[in-house]
Order: sequence, then structure tokens, then C-alpha cells
Amino acid sequence: MIHSKHSQPLVSIIMPTHNANVGFLREAIDSCIAQTYPCWELIIVDDGSTNESPLVIAEQRSRDSRIRSLRHDSKRRLPAALNSGIEQAQGDFLTWLSDDDRFRPLALERMLKFLSEHPQIDIVYADYSLLQSDGTLGERMRVGPAEELGIHKPVGICYLAKYEAFARTGFSEDFFLAEDLDFWIRACMTYKATPLHEDLAQYRQHSGTLTQSHPRTEILLVHRRILDRHLDRMHWLSPPNKVRAYLRLGKQFLAQGAAAPAAAAFGRAAGLGPRACTAALSNLITRKIGQCTQLQRL
Repeated sequence: MIHSKHSQPLVSIIMPTHNANVGFLREAIDSCIAQTYPCWELIIVDDGSTNESPLVIAEQRSRDSRIRSLRHDSKRRLPAALNSGIEQAQGDFLTWLSDDDRFRPLALERMLKFLSEHPQIDIVYADYSLLQSDGTLGERMRVGPAEELGIHKPVGICYLAKYEAFARTGFSEDFFLAEDLDFWIRACMTYKATPLHEDLAQYRQHSGTLTQSHPRTEILLVHRRILDRHLDRMHWLSPPNKVRAYLRLGKQFLAQGAAAPAAAAFGRAAGLGPRACTAALSNLITRKIGQCTQLQRL
């Protein structure tokens, strides 16, 4: 049973934005207004936009009293914008939505129902579909178990958290470009997260996203700093899986032609212990053999 100071639990949706594609921004806001669960507030955080975004935000705010906004005088980047939204949130549950993505209409209703039925869970995260810039729907993405966090990021763009889990974790400005990975790792140190295999959001792919507008190696270097900082406290990872986390990161650096960071990641893997490194390599080889066997059977 969920208890709330409101007649129904209030869900706070934080939407940071900076010089958004105004068409995408309108669609993102529309997807919040279209929610079948009615007890929500949308907090739009304008991170110093210099295009038409402030006009669109004012226009959308006049449509629905559940929409609020605040503005940074200058650009402070995504983690700071998210934290500003958290400071203004009044909800029992919190989430955030990018200004170019879309919730499906049942998103809040289904995630809130799951948390109500599983009170031991603090954060639920759902499957989602890819969305092309022209609006064409693509592949459905299935999220993975939280126990894989660190080896890769098994969570997606759609989740709902109890206020305490979201607000107390917050977003670190030290890890811009991978603040979401850092958030999830720190949240899972204290709180229980689990997947919900329902397609509840749409992740838009286009050239203006942060991941597309920054070099991949730059993002991977932030991932490396996050692992270095948190690995000892990532209690859900066995020693072989901690090795796997660095081996996988090293392979990603190599794929970008970044030999020095790759060597550093491989060296960190080896330094975690030869026994664990051997076990991780054995697991990698076993999986590769299994994949090759499956391909041969096709």
C-alpha cells in the first residue's frame, strides 16, 4: 500500500531542456499530458536556452496547471538541471524525461501499480522502443537485471523511483555525459531496483542528442572514472564480474581506436586479481563459443 499526503500519490516528472528541438519538446510534454494516471506534476527546467524553447515552455504551461517551470540564467548542464528539478519536486515519486523522448500513455500508471504491489522495491525501470527522428518506431529494447549494472547499463530511459531513492541519490556534476550511470550505481548501493518488461517509452535517436554530439571516447572516459570511484562499493558484482566491467570497457576503447585508455582498462582488470581475470576471460570465451555455435546452426 502506498501512502501519500495527496488523495493519490503525486508523481513529479522532471524535464531538463537546453535549446531543444521545439517540435520534439512539444511531443515530450504532450506525452506527459496524455498519461492515463492523472496525479502528476511536470517540472520543466530550462538550462539557459537561447532559442524558442522559453516561448514553447510558456505556451505549454498555460495549457495545464500541472506544468511548472524554472530557468537557469546560464547553461549549467544536465546534472545541475536535474538537481534543480529535484529541489522543486513535491511528489511522492520522481522520474525524469528527456526533452526529445516520449512516455507511452500507460507509463506512470503501470510503474506506479508495480511499486504499489511490490513495496520492497524502491525503483522500477521499464522496456522502451527506439524512435527515429522522423517519428518512425524501431526496435523494442528490453532492459536487463540491475545485477549487471557496471558491466554495462541494463536500465533504460523510463523509470519511477520513490522520492527518497531519487532525491537522496541526486545527480553528480562531476560525471557529465554519464550522470545517469553514476546515478544508477549509487542508487543501487542503497536501494532496490528491478525491471518491468512492458514497453512504456520511446527513445528518440537523432544527431542532436548528448551521446551523438560528443566523441564516444570522451563518454567512455567518464565511465572509467565512475568505475574507478565506485567499484569497491558495487556489492552486486562478483570479482569476475568486476573484471568483466573493465575488460568490456577496454574493448570499447579499442573499438574507438583509443589504445592508451584501453590498455589502462585492461591493466585495471588484471590488477583486480589473476584468478578473477582468468575466470572472467573464461566466461567471455564460453559465451563467444556459444554465439558461434548458434550462428552455425542457423
